[in-house]
Amino acid sequence: MSGQKSLNGMRVAVTGAAGFIGSNLVDRLIDGGCSVVGVDNLSTGNKERGEGKRFSGIGMDYRFEVFDVNDLDSMTRVFQGCETVFHLAALARVSFSIAHPLEANHANIDGTLSVLEAARRAKVGRVVFSCSSSIFGGVGNFPTTEDSCPHPLSPYALQKLVGADYCQLYSKLYGLDTVSLLYYNVFGPHQQASSAYSTVIPAFFEAALAGAPCPIYGNGEQRRDFCYVSNVVDALVLSAESNRQFGGEKINVACGEHQSVNYVFAQVVRIVGGEVKKEYHPPRLGDPLKSHADITRAKELLGYEPKVLFEGGMRRTGDWWLAGRPADYWLP
Repeated sequence: MSGQKSLNGMRVAVTGAAGFIGSNLVDRLIDGGCSVVGVDNLSTGNKERGEGKRFSGIGMDYRFEVFDVNDLDSMTRVFQGCETVFHLAALARVSFSIAHPLEANHANIDGTLSVLEAARRAKVGRVVFSCSSSIFGGVGNFPTTEDSCPHPLSPYALQKLVGADYCQLYSKLYGLDTVSLLYYNVFGPHQQASSAYSTVIPAFFEAALAGAPCPIYGNGEQRRDFCYVSNVVDALVLSAESNRQFGGEKINVACGEHQSVNYVFAQVVRIVGGEVKKEYHPPRLGDPLKSHADITRAKELLGYEPKVLFEGGMRRTGDWWLAGRPADYWLP
């Protein structure tokens, strides 16, 4: 570690501010005393979460604007004076990118390039890019380090890889400091089964509470490094606070452990109680058999340590689902 800046008084922008991860990040930034502008086109995000309803009436320094990240002029305008830009906006579904590769490409590659160019024009200090472990695809070395050879299995994975490469280029060519955080299977309260970052966890809770069978694709022995959302927000904040020049560095954000889909199902049964059914389906295109991250770099460069591990995250997530998914439930 090379020192830290204070969030208090920092001016930042968040793209994808109305999404699952983005809205949780906005909450944390406002709590930390940041001046925040959130941007979302609301194609997948929730308008009330984007608008920061939790903070209405307490004098927070936050505004929310609705436009697309490919609107370069608007993006450059809102980035003026920002020290850090968190770029989370994306069409993040693997299945969607397979069915609609052109639309996904426009959002995920063109959109990232637009954010980087707007940040360069606005003289932003740093862009923190939300990347994905899907860039590694079926890589066979576990735990997977950031230097592993990419092997994307879907247009979405390829688009995230290109975004990270663009971040590196902008650091080298233009001096815009960037860092790409590679997320592994993020989950937590407020994540719907249809959300952009959806995992099997919200799909299982939604099905179980509706009395429907939980869908398991493949034999259920595929393994995932599930990461509770507050850990991801920790990594995002640490990336902004660091005095280090990252220069396009890629950093895994995960828990460094892995569970099978069948084990996830067993935990949902334990939390929900009663009879919960399951139904097996053929494997899905673009799904790797395993994800398991080496988080050494995150610990060394960011001082990151996952504070909420799988079982603790499942308890918190299950509490939210069992409470009827209340709109006013906020992460601690």
